[in-house]
Amino acid sequence: MLRLPARAGDVVSVEWRSAASPRVQGLAARVRAPGVPGAKGRAGTLRVGTAESPSISLWMDTAPNPSTFAIVKARAGAELQISNRWRMPDGREDEWFQNYGMLIEDLSDDRYVLRCSDGAHPAGPDFDDLVVIVSRMSRDVNRR
Repeated sequence: MLRLPARAGDVVSVEWRSAASPRVQGLAARVRAPGVPGAKGRAGTLRVGTAESPSISLWMDTAPNPSTFAIVKARAGAELQISNRWRMPDGREDEWFQNYGMLIEDLSDDRYVLRCSDGAHPAGPDFDDLVVIVSRMSRDVNRR
């Protein structure tokens, strides 16, 4: 999972690069208090368009390229957490299952390449299932 300090006013861009999985690929984003499970761990809100929520899912088959969302609220010490998701042929959405995982390459300046495995591989992870570039832009240029 990509974990970054959550800062109200920041905008996050997701550039969909490739998908090699037969399953529909996506990302989940949340503002969380590190180490605090459940509803008590909610530590802020995100906005996509006019929708605001503690967590969002973006799907490669329906989200624009690039996709953007904003961190609207974030408590002190909160994290923006981004993980991969996938949709099974029966419509079930999975995350954190079997051989899932993510390789993260830090490109600097708050840009990251995420190479994701969707967990549906009994022989081990395949980090070509989803490849995206995530960029965080701060409204305050002094916070970069």
